[in-house]
Amino acid sequence: MKSDELQRYIEENIPLVAKAGFVIEESTCERVSVHGPFPENRNHHGSVFGGSISVISVLAGWLLVREIMEKENPQARIVISSQTLEYLRPLRKDFIAEAVKPDISDFGPFLKRLDAAGKARLEVQVLVREEEGSEPCARFQGTFHVAVD
Repeated sequence: MKSDELQRYIEENIPLVAKAGFVIEESTCERVSVHGPFPENRNHHGSVFGGSISVISVLAGWLLVREIMEKENPQARIVISSQTLEYLRPLRKDFIAEAVKPDISDFGPFLKRLDAAGKARLEVQVLVREEEGSEPCARFQGTFHVAVD
């Protein structure tokens, strides 16, 4: 799916994405980057609302797993099954959630479980920063459940 098609698909199927103003900047099987605007996601303390950080992190992680599965099985169903989120410091301006392909040298065991059982789990880390390359403001670890028929 092209970038603009993917953005439209996400906004139509997850209305919160459009309301929060989240924009997919990059989405490949190696890296996902999602931009979040401060004004739409601020709280009464003048920082980004923790719920917005959670949502953008789940979105970036889900998109990464989706991109990975696009090559293996585009019909795979992907849902978040668990998450932890560490808030390291307040975000006070626009922000970026970045997910990078897990450092798994061989996806063989994951794909074998998926093939044999029709389901498997994949761990993904997402870092949320004020700008690309800056120190993380939040660290997300999510487990995504992947199922195929």
